Amino acid sequence: MVVDDETVMRESLHRALTLEGWIVVEAASGEAALELVTRIAPDVVLLDQRLLGMSGLECAAKLRELSGDTRIILFSAYLDDATMKEARQLRLLPLDKTDHRRLKDLLTVLANQVRGGGPTVVEDASTRRTPEARARAATAPPAAGGRLQAAGRGSASAAS
Repeated sequence: MVVDDETVMRESLHRALTLEGWIVVEAASGEAALELVTRIAPDVVLLDQRLLGMSGLECAAKLRELSGDTRIILFSAYLDDATMKEARQLRLLPLDKTDHRRLKDLLTVLANQVRGGGPTVVEDASTRRTPEARARAATAPPAAGGRLQAAGRGSASAAS
């Protein structure tokens, strides 16, 4: 899942991740991301820090409550020491938005983790979905206030 209030950044990440084989879902706000995460249980969330409404850190804290095992990357151009500290306390990986090479390397590692070990999608502690069920959920109509798109090849895991 890509969460960013900047349309150009969101769409650019969507295109790049889709070319790498990820199924991508977009959210333009923290609130929209929280609504989507209850339906699609993403493996990875790329989360901007400065969003309209709640901040990326506030959204991450709520995402952690909903799904403690989701990999969250705080992908932002505004990462001061206090933000970095709080991000690490929430078990987020803070990453500068300009570091595209590191992001690509990190997503390669995460893709291998997601595809290789254990269930690829966890909705909650008691419900697990197959990649096929996840793909069907990702192509469902968008929720009000959020934009939902899906792409990918075969049974590729979601960068959701």
